[in-house]
Amino acid sequence: LALVVLPLQRATVKDSAVFAFASQSCTSTHRTNIIDESDVIESAESTTVATGTGNRKTYKLIQVQVIHRHGDRTPITPMKDEKYWSDTLPPPSLLSKIAEGTTIKRNEDEEGKVHGASGRGPFGKLTQLGLLQMVEVGSRLREELHLDEDDAGSSDGGFHIDDEGHIHLHKGRLFTGASPLHPTKIKVKSTDFPRTLQSVQALLVGLFPDGLPEGVDVEIDARHTSSLIPDPQPRSSQEQVQLERALSRRQHIV
Repeated sequence: LALVVLPLQRATVKDSAVFAFASQSCTSTHRTNIIDESDVIESAESTTVATGTGNRKTYKLIQVQVIHRHGDRTPITPMKDEKYWSDTLPPPSLLSKIAEGTTIKRNEDEEGKVHGASGRGPFGKLTQLGLLQMVEVGSRLREELHLDEDDAGSSDGGFHIDDEGHIHLHKGRLFTGASPLHPTKIKVKSTDFPRTLQSVQALLVGLFPDGLPEGVDVEIDARHTSSLIPDPQPRSSQEQVQLERALSRRQHIV
């Protein structure tokens, strides 16, 4: 799943998906490399701004981890007007389309298990709006992480000099035309809920607007749901059980 398989740090984010974009060898979260100035390309060296301290450094982004929640969803608790909420869901044909090029990895002993926060019927599901939101997130990530050829070939040589005179190669971007974004350079983890898995798949649509390369799948690791959400099953306290029972008796709830 990555040029260099990187260990993902343990996360506790409810309904979360974790992306790791990998370039070169790195094991920390969102790191940049400090490079000797002798390694800087000649065009960058010729336009470097002196800081007066002589401590100018050159940085290169080598890894980014993105933790995100799902897009807009229907209520998890069943409501009375089930048809209204059903009409907000994306059609099955669209969900099948965004799933193309992805595979979901699950523990064999957890196949068929349903978490209490999954929802039933149309509840707890990603809406059409939520799907579009996640496509937009993927598009924005691509813009922020990928240096287009036009920018790389601009007069500034494809680098950025900050206010302190430090050089940021590739303008602080992770991918370039010479080393483009590719499915083999990313690693994905997600909780095993339809809404989070579909959110990841929609994000990938925005991240790869021309589609995934034929024969190359992105594997979504959904084996760690219990460690990714602070929502234990069974409930950790009697107070939590009583609160949920009280909430379930409200008039607007089935």
